[in-house]
Amino acid sequence: MIKNKKGLLILVVFLIVSYLIVSIIVPKLKEYKNTIFIGSNTKVSVKDGNIKIYEDNTKLMNQKVKLYFKKEFVDAYIFSKQGISSSLENVYLAYDKKGTSLLLENELIAHTNDISIKIKDSNTKASDKLNDVYNFAKFNNIILSENIELDYLNISTFDYESDGEIEYIYSVGLIENNNYKSYIFFKKGNEYILIDSEESSYDSDHKKFYFLNLIDFNNDSNYEFVVTKSMSEYGPDNHYLYNFDGNEFTKIGVEE
Repeated sequence: MIKNKKGLLILVVFLIVSYLIVSIIVPKLKEYKNTIFIGSNTKVSVKDGNIKIYEDNTKLMNQKVKLYFKKEFVDAYIFSKQGISSSLENVYLAYDKKGTSLLLENELIAHTNDISIKIKDSNTKASDKLNDVYNFAKFNNIILSENIELDYLNISTFDYESDGEIEYIYSVGLIENNNYKSYIFFKKGNEYILIDSEESSYDSDHKKFYFLNLIDFNNDSNYEFVVTKSMSEYGPDNHYLYNFDGNEFTKIGVEE
């Protein structure tokens, strides 16, 4: 009887010590709340209607989320694997409750289960027609040469005001001599409104803008414009949010 009690005491002490060792050596991974995930490097939090966006490439394991998949939200989990071909330490992947990998067509967009967001459907196609790019430049007093070289031109379409009228966003990269110019602009009726732009040397890691989606983060029925800024061939990609007041775009939610 005494031996059994002694053996039981030793076992309890062993389990407690083992737990403490594991707790110290193996750090507990953060579990996010009130968070929207965009790609592997951007997170957005919403508190009292205020939107805050920040860069965060934390390691994840089985983070439960609602994942935007095939134009609807589904129950899923996010986990991270070590980045190999990118500059990110952690690359985020998703799977469903059956353990099936969910292959995403675009950037990962997901939110924790304690909040909700709305996404407006949009479609994006590549083009080589520069007419609207030159019209945009003329409208905004931007000088583009006639022999400028097109790197990419993506045209995204959507019904911004749900009135049956289609609006357009153009994401474009242009090469002029050794300069690289990237613009992202909104076409509404006959107006061409600049969202953002970047000029850099073509020989360096030039910056590229891409439209990602329209998302209502704080359920105020006003959709924020989400733009991806590609920093180089291997990333990391950063994401920015813009509000549109009917005349111009303002970047919002950036951490100071």
